[in-house]
Amino acid sequence: MIIDFHTHTFPDNIAEKALKKLSDSSRAVPYTKGTASSRFESMKKAGIEKILFGTDSPWSSQKEYVDKINSLDFTDKEREMIFSENAKELLK
Repeated sequence: MIIDFHTHTFPDNIAEKALKKLSDSSRAVPYTKGTASSRFESMKKAGIEKILFGTDSPWSSQKEYVDKINSLDFTDKEREMIFSENAKELLK
């Protein structure tokens, strides 16, 4: 079974406002604060083996989001899992 779970991570300075707009328009209750640090906490809680990285952000470059993940307190192995190994395992 594959479950598609879409998440949003915003720059810290707009996260609260952006989540409120999304929540108000979709009636969805946010699971995190919408920041990279809150995403990091939720990823650790869920299990790194369940996380795939992707972005189509109109606010920042893909490089900026890759750099943001690289700046978080993941091990090299966890980063490798997030950026490639988990997807390879899923697509076997």
